[in-house]
Amino acid sequence: MPVVHVYLIGTTIFAESLSHMLEESGDIRIVGVAASLSKAAEDKNLTIADVILITEPSQDPNESILSFLEHQKDIPVIYTDLQRESIQVITSVSYRARVKDLKEAILSLPKRR
Repeated sequence: MPVVHVYLIGTTIFAESLSHMLEESGDIRIVGVAASLSKAAEDKNLTIADVILITEPSQDPNESILSFLEHQKDIPVIYTDLQRESIQVITSVSYRARVKDLKEAILSLPKRR
């Protein structure tokens, strides 16, 4: 089974513990750790990551996942923290800005209920 390269955002004990647990699985390798998305954007190791795992909310009001994804279009982001019982997967898929494309994107989303 191929190894998945994960870049971890977070510096808490939760992030450190999660990092160790994931690496012990054998099929996940942590390729970098940063305190924030802006710090990760400066790290060359981000280019080898298959996924970004965010383990705590940003303390910087100017930092957003959406603006980060504008520059990292092909990498999924998984968000989790100790306060949640679920994870959120965020991907960046670009569509042309046409009503037809917007309609298609809306209709392709999974139903909430």
